[in-house]
Amino acid sequence: MYGHVLNTSFDNTPPRHDNAEDEQDILPEMAPSGKATGHQKHERKRKYKPRTRGARSLGRYPFHAYLKQYIQDCKHRKAENTLWQEERTLRRIHDHFAELKAQGRVSSSNPKKMTEKDVKEFLYYIQQLNLHINTQAKYSQYLQSFLTFCENPCMSRLKLRKELPRARHDQEIRVLSEEEIERLLNIADQLPGWKGTVMSFAVRFYFYTGLRAGELRTAHLVDIDTFKWTFYVRHPKGEKTWGSKATIPIIPHLRPYVVEYLEKREKRLQERGIEKCDALLPNLNLKKDRGQFYIAQTFLKMRYELIEASGVNFDFRVLRRCCGQFLRDRDVPIDAVSKILRHQTTRTTELYYARIRDTKAYAEIEDAWSRRPLASRGAEKPLIEIVPGK
Repeated sequence: MYGHVLNTSFDNTPPRHDNAEDEQDILPEMAPSGKATGHQKHERKRKYKPRTRGARSLGRYPFHAYLKQYIQDCKHRKAENTLWQEERTLRRIHDHFAELKAQGRVSSSNPKKMTEKDVKEFLYYIQQLNLHINTQAKYSQYLQSFLTFCENPCMSRLKLRKELPRARHDQEIRVLSEEEIERLLNIADQLPGWKGTVMSFAVRFYFYTGLRAGELRTAHLVDIDTFKWTFYVRHPKGEKTWGSKATIPIIPHLRPYVVEYLEKREKRLQERGIEKCDALLPNLNLKKDRGQFYIAQTFLKMRYELIEASGVNFDFRVLRRCCGQFLRDRDVPIDAVSKILRHQTTRTTELYYARIRDTKAYAEIEDAWSRRPLASRGAEKPLIEIVPGK
């Protein structure tokens, strides 16, 4: 009645169907003419069915998969250039782990499965590469933040036991000499084209104002006030979390260069037929460029061209330190230097940007003792009076 043939035997033979397409126990060569068996249908499905991964699968490279999630999670609280630098460093860390995994020195390159032993082996590995201790500390900082995001607490435990590298701040702050600064400015003035115009203005503006790289690169034209001679820091460091906007003065020595640059900018925009442009430093390097803001990578390439032309190795962070250290060398109080660099405390300024030089400190100490020694040989009345009997 239902199209079945009743099977009253007690063997394991499944019930047979009249339709050969549903038969799973009939071999293909035994199928009725013009009909397909279950074997053939199953083979076709298995042959063309695409492979799908489970919801929790991260593929062959879980480090990169987690890294993509991590960068996406940080976008709302970190600047674009900061994220770019961090992602590049973490990819370099992954390459080191992949090499260690190939050598059998670590158990896994999966950030969720890394152990304390794996991390210690990695730290020993970068130590053998003769990286600066501050670079090792930066690697450790980025890796710990990444592993914490991956719910792996192994580096947090190492930090509690103080087994991670820590940055040193006792070394001399690296700044350019006055001769290097002058050479850099002279060569920047001689660079041809729009790139030369931008670099000439940017290097000089960075040096005299102490701005961070992104603060000038992302500035708007209206941020410069040529009436009050001030600059509005629209996008400060940490603007998405703790940073605050500020207005800084433009010193008289810098003002003629600002006026000259603004005139060249207006002329360049007119040549391109661009009526409205918000960027203070518009990207007009190529004919197809329409005055958009520079991205960090393009700005770095322009810096490399200036390094090659001048022979002075620098970056925009060094120019910020040069601003602070040159002011400190000219006896500007540390409070004032910290104010122009917009630090919350003078400790940050003295650790990373400006402090009294060793030679000057020793000279001042020697001068102080020479002007008023504790006791002079042959003095009638020494500073320390010895009372007999006491």
